[in-house]
Amino acid sequence: MNQILREGSNLRGMAPRYGIDPKGTNKLAINKSVKMFASIILIFGIAMISMGVYGKITEKPKQIDQQLELRETKQGSKVTLKITSGKPVRLVSYKWNEGESTAIQGNNKLNIEQIITIPQGNNILKITVTDYYGNERDYQKQYIKKSNDSQNPEIMIIQDETDKRKIKITVKDDTQLTYMTYEWDKYREISTNGSSTQNLEIISRGKQEKIVFEKGKKEHTFSLDIPAGNNILAIEAVDGEENVETLKKAIKGLLVPEVELSTKNGILNIKATDEIGVSKVEVNVDGAISNTGDTPLNLKEVNTSIEVGKTKHKITVTVINMQGQQKVKEIETGA
Repeated sequence: MNQILREGSNLRGMAPRYGIDPKGTNKLAINKSVKMFASIILIFGIAMISMGVYGKITEKPKQIDQQLELRETKQGSKVTLKITSGKPVRLVSYKWNEGESTAIQGNNKLNIEQIITIPQGNNILKITVTDYYGNERDYQKQYIKKSNDSQNPEIMIIQDETDKRKIKITVKDDTQLTYMTYEWDKYREISTNGSSTQNLEIISRGKQEKIVFEKGKKEHTFSLDIPAGNNILAIEAVDGEENVETLKKAIKGLLVPEVELSTKNGILNIKATDEIGVSKVEVNVDGAISNTGDTPLNLKEVNTSIEVGKTKHKITVTVINMQGQQKVKEIETGA
């Protein structure tokens, strides 16, 4: 009996393999189990989160910007890209062949324009446009350029030193000029803001004149009379590689009076008009001079008559406006 009790006592002193140990002898085993279970849950949670993030990153946009459009135009050694859309464009990037890419941020713009210089040789222009929804559109086009000339011609306009009623124009190119055009357009001012031509409205277009240059010509200078009133001079110069330079300049021509002369029954009829105002009218009949006096008339229209007789006369009429500009007209009368 005592032996049995002792053995029982020994049994009570041993940690049970399963169940709860009232003496706390299996705490280590429990802690290990808890830690292992927690680790499994943590790993599973991270995996689930990672799958969710990956899913969001790789999720393809559900919409496509149907209004996005890319147009390219080549002029000489340059390509102009025009990207338009109904929604802001995110990004535009381009490169030649497999070269370095150039990025253009959309900055919430609906229209993006970029001028790109074409390198010499046979090249592929590769363009990628990222639309509002994140879709990428790829475009590419081949360009062949035989010459390394990529510079536009130069155009310079200065006042003629010898005559205020004229301007001097110089066009030049580093290789060869092909031709140039120019025209005088009439304008009216529509705003006081903006640059010299942004605040102007063309009201009538003049005749376009063209000058074709001989082969090898690199520079050309000539003078032009400035038409009276408000003008825009539009000049375009083209070189041998079809590089184009355009210049528009607002130029106010000095206004000169208009004079009409007629004779009837020995009477000379004079009609003088000027937008600013006629200041003085002077008549010279065979060297005998008469005028309207030193006090400015300041009239936009003057009609006057002088008796000169029916014999032969050489008459010169000079009309001066309020700016000091004058118009001279001659007439012969009699038999």
